[in-house]
Amino acid sequence: MADDLCDIFSDCVISPNPTASIENIRRHIHELELLVQLSKSSTYREQSHHRDVNYAKDLIVTYFSQLITTVNTDNNLVSAILHGLRYLRNICVDAPHNQEYLFHLQVHLLAGEMILRTLHGGIVLLDTSLISIPRICMQILCNMSIQQIHIQNEIWSMCYDRIFYIGLNCNDETVRVYACSTLYNTFSGHERYLCDPIRGQPVLIAVLDMQYCEWREFIIERLLEQNLLPDLLECLQNRHDLILLEHAEVLLKRDIANPHSNGSVSFREPLLPEPSCLYISDKFQSTCNLIMQYVHTRQVTEEMQIAMKLLDILGYATSLSTLYPDLQNQQLLARTAVELLRSMFEIDQHYGGGIFSKIQDTPSEKNPPASSINNVKKDLIRLIGNMSYRNRAVQDEVRVMGGIPLLLNHCRLDDFNPFVTQWCILAIRNLCDQNAENQEVIAKLNVEGVIKNSALDELGLDVTLQSGRIKVTKKEDDSM
Repeated sequence: MADDLCDIFSDCVISPNPTASIENIRRHIHELELLVQLSKSSTYREQSHHRDVNYAKDLIVTYFSQLITTVNTDNNLVSAILHGLRYLRNICVDAPHNQEYLFHLQVHLLAGEMILRTLHGGIVLLDTSLISIPRICMQILCNMSIQQIHIQNEIWSMCYDRIFYIGLNCNDETVRVYACSTLYNTFSGHERYLCDPIRGQPVLIAVLDMQYCEWREFIIERLLEQNLLPDLLECLQNRHDLILLEHAEVLLKRDIANPHSNGSVSFREPLLPEPSCLYISDKFQSTCNLIMQYVHTRQVTEEMQIAMKLLDILGYATSLSTLYPDLQNQQLLARTAVELLRSMFEIDQHYGGGIFSKIQDTPSEKNPPASSINNVKKDLIRLIGNMSYRNRAVQDEVRVMGGIPLLLNHCRLDDFNPFVTQWCILAIRNLCDQNAENQEVIAKLNVEGVIKNSALDELGLDVTLQSGRIKVTKKEDDSM
């Protein structure tokens, strides 16, 4: 990357003068301080000040070229450089004409080379004030690029991938944040570059590893909105996969909170594209066996955590039927959910859980089930219920697979999964909605030990005790 940048300091506009007097340097510092104060005014920035800009840039080039050749840090040189950089940073804020002029003067190349010289050789950052040089240079690149597409493209080409990588891995948190903001403001149209396993992946990993940075969140959301989740999950490791999946879940929750729809008609595209959800569905079906491995071994692995997160995401996505109609019609996904729920139920029976067990029969505190497994049960039931909502094909598929008795078998009090009954009721409600065959299945069921729940009444069912057994029947129509 350094070879691609012109060596600005080999051809200074103002020739370096190692013997320049302290008085001259201090005079320049004073003049630059005045320019910095002026540049804070929007009235000043609205006008063109080419002479001032040229003056500040020339002093920066002059004094930085001297700085990189001196053994000991000269505080006066550093002060002059910083004031000059602050002026260039400020002058292009909300001032497109100044952005263009800085671009014409190749200030972005100057800033890029100063970042490399300070962070990647040439200067030993013994003086804490020197770290402000790459900080402000990153700000200059960010400010120059805002709402200027051609400048964004040039800065992206200059910074990708070395300058971004160096800035994002700097020991200084402020440099990392400014590097992240510059990346976000310049990668529009270049998002797919971050999927490159050679050049893009190290940059992306550095972004994902950042903490408490809003620019990081913006970058991740942009990548997900561009339907790049499948590509990213294929090139990253498990720990970073979880980060991306957690952000995908955030986008789904945002859509749930702001539906922007009228009945069954959606008026906008989802934040997380449907192809990404379909990919998540396929990936879950190919990895759900990991959940069963955990049920048997109780050993937590990153792969298992990813499988559970995929299931959690599908639970949210299938609640948005108007935004994800193709996902709603994934009968193979519904079949997978029923099969997995049945396998877990059979293991529960084997270890003494039993169907419709009373609350005192639930596993003891000496050997409580893992909360994650309880969440899986709840998420599977939620997934089945959501996919059955006004979906005849899925309703019939669940019935054919014996899913209705299986769901009723989970309508029991459970200390470790207190909300599973409510999800079961919702699933049964959706399965029976406008489906006479499913209603008939429930009407014919004779089940043992079921605890009467008022929510069952809402399904149009009578629950009565006959000879020690619970009888589930259709309610008589009062209108007849």
